[in-house]
Amino acid sequence: MEERSTALSLSPHLREETESLISSVGAIVPSTEAEFLELGRHLQDFWERSASLSRLAAECASLTSGEDMERSVSALGRELGRLGDMCRIDSGNDSLQQFERITKVVADLGSVLGDFGRIVRKLQMLGISTRIESARLGNTGRGFNTLADDVEKLGLTIVEHSAKITDKSNILSRHLASARERTATILASQSDCAESLVTTVRTNMDSLMRLAENSRQVAARLPERTAGIESAIAEIVRSLQFHDIVRQQVEHVEHAMRDALEEMGRLTSRSSEEEALGAVSFCADVSEVQLQQMVSARDAFVEAVDSVIANLGEVAGSVHDIVSDIAGSAGDQGADDILRRTGTSIEEVMGGIREFAQQGHSMAETMREVADTVGEMADFVSDIEEVGEEIELIALNASIKAAHTGSEGAALGVLAMAIQALSVEARDKTSRVSDILTTISEVSDRLQSNASTSIKTQEVDGILGKFREMTADIGSTNQKVGSCLDGLSEQGNSLAEDLVRRANEVEFHHRVGDGLHAAEVRTQAMLERIRTELPTMERGRQPERLRAMLDRYTMEAERDVYRKALGGGEAGASCLNEDEDACTGEFGNNVELF
Repeated sequence: MEERSTALSLSPHLREETESLISSVGAIVPSTEAEFLELGRHLQDFWERSASLSRLAAECASLTSGEDMERSVSALGRELGRLGDMCRIDSGNDSLQQFERITKVVADLGSVLGDFGRIVRKLQMLGISTRIESARLGNTGRGFNTLADDVEKLGLTIVEHSAKITDKSNILSRHLASARERTATILASQSDCAESLVTTVRTNMDSLMRLAENSRQVAARLPERTAGIESAIAEIVRSLQFHDIVRQQVEHVEHAMRDALEEMGRLTSRSSEEEALGAVSFCADVSEVQLQQMVSARDAFVEAVDSVIANLGEVAGSVHDIVSDIAGSAGDQGADDILRRTGTSIEEVMGGIREFAQQGHSMAETMREVADTVGEMADFVSDIEEVGEEIELIALNASIKAAHTGSEGAALGVLAMAIQALSVEARDKTSRVSDILTTISEVSDRLQSNASTSIKTQEVDGILGKFREMTADIGSTNQKVGSCLDGLSEQGNSLAEDLVRRANEVEFHHRVGDGLHAAEVRTQAMLERIRTELPTMERGRQPERLRAMLDRYTMEAERDVYRKALGGGEAGASCLNEDEDACTGEFGNNVELF
């Protein structure tokens, strides 16, 4: 009777506390519904933005690995090869060798022309001697005066033509000196061109290639990395079902407490001891189970939200890593700077090529002038040859006249023979001059041929135009890649910042945890009061009600908590999961709760 009285006196407090717990527990999860839905909207937005990031990453990878970039870079490499060939024209060195040769030949020409002067002086002396001898003979030697006049005139003709050849030789020397100077300038320009090509253009091109390859490698990894981020955010979104699970778990706690409240509400002052103890025992059993259910729900909820926060932070870190890699892919010097430097270097190289191309044209013109000069000199040599032949005829006539004169003309015969000997010498010297001019002509032709191999200005402009077009193509592709990577960086930074900010703003799980913990404390206090005031009260007096509560649970986690709260693996707990005929015991179902 004493336990009945205690149970009945305790029941108002239990009803009041249970009713209060139902009210507070029922409001815990719904109070955070708006914040949870807002988190869900943010996560959905994050997922959509990560999907956009993945698409943009795929676009960047496609741009850097596309055929356009490879084709443009390869074409630029081929044109650089052509440019290198221009800077390696070998005719300049050959021309210098030919200039050495022709300089010596022209010097020989001067020596030979000097011999003509000696021949002319001898002719003049022979002419004077002929006049003297003719005067001695009187009327008999009158015809020899005419021969002497002819010899002197022909000597003067030789002097005139040799002087013209000498003048042309001097002009030729000046032309050759000018051409040699131009050739040296061309070789210097070629050397500067080659050095600039190797040290500047090639270096910039190599830097561009490395930068393009670095960007390609970074961009090639982007799709997989951004897809991983997209997948991670999608997994976070899917994990939000924990809210529904915990809400359902808390709702089951609320329903179970309503069952206990309903049971306590049946007690009246006329209730029997069995009824009073049964109701209080059921309230204790329910409170025991729901206390553990609330602990489980609280731990699961807080852990799940903390996991979401941690995952958001990790995803933000991954996005930051991608952005850092993108920023690092350009290095200290971007492709735009390299392209600008390459373009400037190519312009400078092409300017040098254009300069020695113009020098080549000037040299070709000079060599044409050399050829014209040599042609004129050859004409003069022909005239000298004709003079030599005339002298030889005069000498022959003089010999004949001397023979007709008899013994008195013996001296004139000797003079005629001397004149004939000089004509032979003049012919030999003329032949020597002719050979020299032939050599000069051959060397001139070779120099002119070398000059003709110089680069045409139109060709230089054409190659320069191609370079500009190709660097513009590469620049355009690079601009697209840069724009794509910049967009990726901008979106990535924005996403990472929002992920971190949102992760730092989430705190509603603490209120849920605090609310459930407060309910746990009150439930624990209610249990302790029951145990203190009714220490010997048997529990598990309504196993069928407890089994009905178990059947209400749809999640295995709740069932595990239920079994653990009511004795773990003991028979009573296990029989709550079986049909009534499977268990026997003190209460007819072998329910052994504690």
